[in-house]
Amino acid sequence: MNNKNEEASQAGMANDTAPHPAFQSLVTPVEMQRSFYTSVNKILRQGSVAVRNERALQRQMRFDPDVMGPLLSLQLSVACADWAVAPQADYAQDAEAVEQAATMEKLLKNTPRFTDLLRHLMDALWYGRSAVNMVYGRNGDTIFIRDWLPIHGDSVVVTEYGSIGLKVGPRYYASQESSNEPNGTKIGDTIIGWDSRVLPIDQLQRQTIALHTYQAQGVDFDDPYEAENAYLGRGMRDLIWYYWKMKQRVLQNWDAYCERYGMGFRIGTYPLGNMQAKSEMDAILAQLMGDVSVTIPKDPNTAEQPFDIKLLEPSSSNAETFAKMVEYLCGNIKEIILGQTGTSEAISTGMGSSVADQHAQTLNRQVTYVAGSLAETVTREIVEPLYRMNFGDEGVPPQFTFAISKPNPDEYMKAIELFTKLGGRVSEREARKVFGLAEPEDDEPVLQAPAEPGMAPMDIRPMGDEPEETEATERVSVTEQLDKAEGKNGE
Repeated sequence: MNNKNEEASQAGMANDTAPHPAFQSLVTPVEMQRSFYTSVNKILRQGSVAVRNERALQRQMRFDPDVMGPLLSLQLSVACADWAVAPQADYAQDAEAVEQAATMEKLLKNTPRFTDLLRHLMDALWYGRSAVNMVYGRNGDTIFIRDWLPIHGDSVVVTEYGSIGLKVGPRYYASQESSNEPNGTKIGDTIIGWDSRVLPIDQLQRQTIALHTYQAQGVDFDDPYEAENAYLGRGMRDLIWYYWKMKQRVLQNWDAYCERYGMGFRIGTYPLGNMQAKSEMDAILAQLMGDVSVTIPKDPNTAEQPFDIKLLEPSSSNAETFAKMVEYLCGNIKEIILGQTGTSEAISTGMGSSVADQHAQTLNRQVTYVAGSLAETVTREIVEPLYRMNFGDEGVPPQFTFAISKPNPDEYMKAIELFTKLGGRVSEREARKVFGLAEPEDDEPVLQAPAEPGMAPMDIRPMGDEPEETEATERVSVTEQLDKAEGKNGE
């Protein structure tokens, strides 16, 4: 780029009327599609495949234990993990920032049903988005979260420019005097959506809404429904939908098979040519449970009893076919949610196999990803607005983090011990993450054992105060040591 272009570029960055391209998105999601759907008020259409196919049936997936079992397990693995509010890395040694972070942590711990709030936000795993409406309270100069209301993921809508709104029913804008007449003020605050009226969320109201999204996706150029997924994400229900429908059909066929053939086939015989005997046999078979029966004439001159009832047992292999199909489909559903199946059901492994460890590591990566995504949302949507209300706009808000333990902490402990003996230093915060331990409070009793004889003393200098290195000092990366331990685990 020549000097003239550089000057023009810098001028554009400083000029509000002509913003530099780096400070705005190049295109909106609908501009990357051949065609798209919006309402008259620019609200994007529902992007979920399951909702568009069968709106009522897809709700039944939430009542299926094979779906909700692993999904709830993943949610609770994160919601019940230890968490903390800490200053950002650049302000870790700032006394004021540390004090503000401690205050924010206490405010969150005092929030009613905060663990359930975290679990509800993780409904975004299913719907692609989930939200809560926070109700604030004041105690002197302190503002806190007094209560919160869960918001269904499908009640959140978005415009083609990314502004969100909430679906509202007639009760919202109905007149208090007469339910048949709308309240002029409230209905004026709403706009027309696809299947309901929508309450647009302005900038002030947005501070009371915590919106969590899962796996936002780029839009397909040829699919006019996918623009919403760029803003509100795509949940696991779309990945599970077709497998779940197939499972329902298999279960229906299996149920019909068990009902009709599970008690066997009844074969009634009667003397050949004796119609009265046939009528009597038909009457007998009709009184038996089930309707899988047949009458067959038999020559009375044979040695066998001509008037008889026999039970023919069904083949067990037929029922096993249904069972194996259901097991296959359920296994794939669990794998979509948890990333593997070895931690939720028995799997066949050989002697000394590390398959179980590999499955545990896969689950740990899944939990770590979900926890990291939720922590970013809580920092942005809950901690930052609450921080601004209490400390103003000048400071730097702290960040919310989870401490997700590793699947095999013993291997990491050995790596840390070896690394410290070589003269390396380990961040206590990183070590706590490995073991899933929270930072103790200043006035909280702690358990601490003395160092073993011969073990190098712990170096507690600030991380920025690096000692001078000499040629005889061997510096080993803690990340490298931990990676080696994890690699050894997977072998």
